[in-house]
Amino acid sequence: MKHESLSTGGLTRHLIIPEIFLQIAGVAMAAGMRAFSAPVITGKLLDGRKGSTRKINSILTAFAILELAGDKMPFAPDRTNFLGLAARSVSGGWCGARLSRAAGYGNAPGLVTGAVIAVASAFGSYYSRKYIAATTKISDPVLGLAEDGLVTALGCALII
Repeated sequence: MKHESLSTGGLTRHLIIPEIFLQIAGVAMAAGMRAFSAPVITGKLLDGRKGSTRKINSILTAFAILELAGDKMPFAPDRTNFLGLAARSVSGGWCGARLSRAAGYGNAPGLVTGAVIAVASAFGSYYSRKYIAATTKISDPVLGLAEDGLVTALGCALII
């Protein structure tokens, strides 16, 4: 396993985990909150590399926008139901596999890492949102908008 060095404020730490797996974790966390946002972020991270096309990225962006709007609807299903978890797991796993393969690690490590983190993120974000809604006067749609902002900020942090 490669060792990467990070330098922050004069302090240097050695990481056992390659930087790509930190990207996979971030993208998978986004997948747990918004299934279609993760492929958009992944497309931006891989922009110009083999297997990444602007046409596919445009289609995924349209789906991500529809998902952002649909999440605010009162009839939107919970992300922790079977189909919601399946979508997030597939999204996180697919994005993780793409990133892992592009970094030369093959599909399997990224697929497993992405899928597991996406499911964990789905439960964590779901119960966090429910808890905040129950203990504050903030409405669920407003919390959904805040969550959209969190996913967008996470995506920007990964891309920049």
